[in-house]
Amino acid sequence: MKDLFQSIEASGLIVLECGGCGEHLFLLGREGDWSKEHRDAFPCRGCGKTATLANRVDGTAYAIESLLQSSIRPLG
Repeated sequence: MKDLFQSIEASGLIVLECGGCGEHLFLLGREGDWSKEHRDAFPCRGCGKTATLANRVDGTAYAIESLLQSSIRPLG
């Protein structure tokens, strides 16, 4: 039986941080792809403010932060 699900690898990942509430917005694709589509502003689902490509978070730093946060557990 053939697999019913297929996956497509994204060409890139851009992480934006909302200046209002700090929520992270994830964009799949390269920055040039978004610019070609004339998309440079994105609404935050947390507070409704607008995040732009200028609000980009360094991808390596974000990955390290996420790993650290997921590995910290309360004592007890």
